[in-house]
Amino acid sequence: MAELASAAAGVQRYQGVLGVRGEGRRGRFSGRLVVVFDQGDQTISRRSPARLRLEAYGPVGGARWILVARRSPSEDPGSGSGEAVRVVSAANRVYAEGTTLARFTEELLGIPLAMDDIAAVVVGTGVPIPEGPVRPDPNGMAMVLPGGARIWWGLDDGGRPGVARARKGEYEVRYPNPARSGAGTVPRLVEVTAETIEARLAVEELQVNAALHPDSFAVRISSGYRRLTAAEFGASVLTFRR
Repeated sequence: MAELASAAAGVQRYQGVLGVRGEGRRGRFSGRLVVVFDQGDQTISRRSPARLRLEAYGPVGGARWILVARRSPSEDPGSGSGEAVRVVSAANRVYAEGTTLARFTEELLGIPLAMDDIAAVVVGTGVPIPEGPVRPDPNGMAMVLPGGARIWWGLDDGGRPGVARARKGEYEVRYPNPARSGAGTVPRLVEVTAETIEARLAVEELQVNAALHPDSFAVRISSGYRRLTAAEFGASVLTFRR
């Protein structure tokens, strides 16, 4: 488990384009999701992004929405507080702002995910790996992490071990090819399920630990944009809808 956590912490910066297909509360969807995060100057024990950017694209056309989030250095990973979140839809000329990322991801992605949840899903641990002892799940082959999240191990085609499946409260993640080792080696295929959504994410483009553009975590509001709540914003954009 320590090796897994260390490998995940080694992904200091991530920039990927993920092809997304699935079905959710708004019906079937397809499109692309850009995921960018940066752990900043945190210690390895934090293992959580300090800054995040998400962009949602339909099968054709420009961005449906762009979201950026920053966490205060004083806040614990996954606490859901002390965040500065802004999401903008240029096509609809609307925006929303808040302090809890999960409130926005629930509306836009169908699952309430914090910054460390998103990083864990794309890096390959499935769920954040907190410090503390783990124990075996008496009802299966899972390991139970502090806080109750669970990880199941699996083998890839070469017999190498890795996370095959992970579950945390609101969501479950599966990795068809589970083995990963070392910084920069992350999964190319991810399956995510929750009560309201089922999605398959295939990495189409990826840069790990490369330099990010200075404006990666900024999105501007033009004159005349109308401010909405997170729920109103989610209702105003048909995320990935065909």
